[in-house]
Amino acid sequence: MKMYSRKHIIRLLLVLLPIGLFGQEDPENLEAFQLIIEALLEQNEQAQQDDTYLQRLYDIYEDPIDLNQATEAELRSLGLLTTPQIDQLLTYADRYGEIMSLYELQAVPLFDQQTIERILPFVMVTGRRTVVQPTIKQMVFKGKNELFLRMQRVLQTKAGYREELQEDSTMASKYLGSQEKLYLRYRHKYKKRLSYGLTAEKDDGEEFFKGSNKNGFDFYSAHLFVRDVGPFEAIALGDYEVNIGQGLIAWSGFAFSKGPYVLDVKRVAQPLKAYTSVNEANFFRGAGATTRWKRWHLTAFASSRKIDAGIAEVDTLNNTIEAISSFYDSGFHRTLSDVAKKKTVQKSNFGGHLSYYSRKFSLGLTAMYTALDQPLQSDLDPYQSFRFQGEQLLNYGFNYHYLWKNVHFFGETALDDKQSLATIQSAMINFDAPLQMGIVYRYYEKDFNSFSTGAFGENGAPSNESGTYISATLKPFHGITLDTYYDLFRHKFLRFEIDGPSRGTDYFAQLTYRPSRRTETYLRFKNEVKEKNRRLEEGEEVDGARELYNTTLRRLRWHFQYKVNSEVTLKSRIAFAWFDSGREEIEKGMMLYQDINYSPTNFPMTFSTRFGLFDVDSSDSRIYTYENDILYAFSVPGFQGVGSRFYFNTKYEINRHLSLWLRYAQTYYTDRDVISSGNEEIEGNRRSDVKVQMRLKF
Repeated sequence: MKMYSRKHIIRLLLVLLPIGLFGQEDPENLEAFQLIIEALLEQNEQAQQDDTYLQRLYDIYEDPIDLNQATEAELRSLGLLTTPQIDQLLTYADRYGEIMSLYELQAVPLFDQQTIERILPFVMVTGRRTVVQPTIKQMVFKGKNELFLRMQRVLQTKAGYREELQEDSTMASKYLGSQEKLYLRYRHKYKKRLSYGLTAEKDDGEEFFKGSNKNGFDFYSAHLFVRDVGPFEAIALGDYEVNIGQGLIAWSGFAFSKGPYVLDVKRVAQPLKAYTSVNEANFFRGAGATTRWKRWHLTAFASSRKIDAGIAEVDTLNNTIEAISSFYDSGFHRTLSDVAKKKTVQKSNFGGHLSYYSRKFSLGLTAMYTALDQPLQSDLDPYQSFRFQGEQLLNYGFNYHYLWKNVHFFGETALDDKQSLATIQSAMINFDAPLQMGIVYRYYEKDFNSFSTGAFGENGAPSNESGTYISATLKPFHGITLDTYYDLFRHKFLRFEIDGPSRGTDYFAQLTYRPSRRTETYLRFKNEVKEKNRRLEEGEEVDGARELYNTTLRRLRWHFQYKVNSEVTLKSRIAFAWFDSGREEIEKGMMLYQDINYSPTNFPMTFSTRFGLFDVDSSDSRIYTYENDILYAFSVPGFQGVGSRFYFNTKYEINRHLSLWLRYAQTYYTDRDVISSGNEEIEGNRRSDVKVQMRLKF
């Protein structure tokens, strides 16, 4: 009775509180996503090819998460809540029952007004826990259909397309196709229950309905994905993702590493998901299913597809490939040498995951077998001495989580068939509202190999690394937040351009001040110290291992944004970078810009623009900035040189069925007459990009 009274008193008070909450905001303009993606791209430029996260956010925006039915995996998929916040939300629902109103989120520990406003576009409360089972007819004929068509190109002609330069170049290096990049996607979706569709893409420079692509686009992807059918939680056919544990064995989805959300280091996702991205490397093709019995879950999957690889040996008599030298993950097939690597090896995966899950404890066992129809073998550089060689690889391990009072433990340990070890162990500690802390320890042996990974770490793969990451979020006063982390890592063996064991540190701090819902500003500092090879002098040749020197990269950023009214938002930023190689003069970088975003309430058009100036000495001191883009696309360019940057985006909703996007961007350099090099070279000091997109809903 006491608990019942307390619950209703809290809810009555919250409804009466004069605290306004924002309504839904278009996720294309949400600052939280921009910060996440920008931080990710600073760590991994290849992530620009992966639009999975943006698509998932928009899916959730159109079909919000019901807080009375939400799982940890669904809440984690937002990327906007920390592990302690998710724990507190689920604990609150267990303790007090159904959440009656979104206003009630103010009573959840660790949920301040900023957090609530950040997730509001993606959550809802239905007030019921019962799930109405739709019929197959309803899912097929009452779902939402979307058709996307997109074209983009650089307006200047690159060297790879200029006839006079192509005549002097080898046939293996010139671009075979046109300069346009084309994208097509059709998708049918019925809430979270059913999704099927087709995605196709042609990169700039690739052939279209000719040559190596006589069937049109260079890349095709199709999927059929169903949830909650009979005994199955999920059934995946065609292309799909597999996401298990902390990413040591199987993780093909989007995975964040170090960034401004310093406590967001736990990997949690539904084991199987539909694949709708245009990233051509990291997905599974075949079939998978998840079934459940009480608290036990079993996922099994099988995949087989052709992937790109360099050729090491060819049987000249039969003209067949006998061995491959390396995998080729860029997805570009623009030259004859690119085309020669296209779909040269068959990669097959078979695996499963058995888990027991409850709110406070889970334990899972994972195994995955990978087979290549041609052996991987090559003359390796010294730093690649422990890289996988051969045709078969077996990985297996276990993962867990345990919630004890205010501490959340989680981790994963994996082995390969040579008994090489990779393990990651973590804890998140909640000291009530003012302070939350996290610690992550990882140890990845130098000879551990796994193909489909997304684990936390400094490297792109969980190998040859150990480290300890400590993070904290402190909210000492209303409107003030301090986010910080310190990462100490070590590599016991050689790495690319690092001719010996090395170590490093990474420190990050961000102080955010939010005096009102309209105004927010933050000051960010990041300091990375890493050992790298000594730079070669001009004309000097490599003679054995080079000396290692500490290099230091410091970044400082001040960001300010002000919501003038419901229609206009202003954003200003100035960013600095300093790179110290330990032997030469410090290389510097600076950029400042001003954004204006305009979203009129009574007119079906939105508009955003930016003008920026940059002065950056080198690629080591380059500065990344997130740019507003058209839906399901994003741009986070890294600037180097001296010049200016301008872009504008506009979106026009002709009616509820048809929407159009247009984007124009230009970079103007004052320190050069030629941009880039090789096939990407542009004569002149301007680079202009245009994107046009149409969406049809029916």
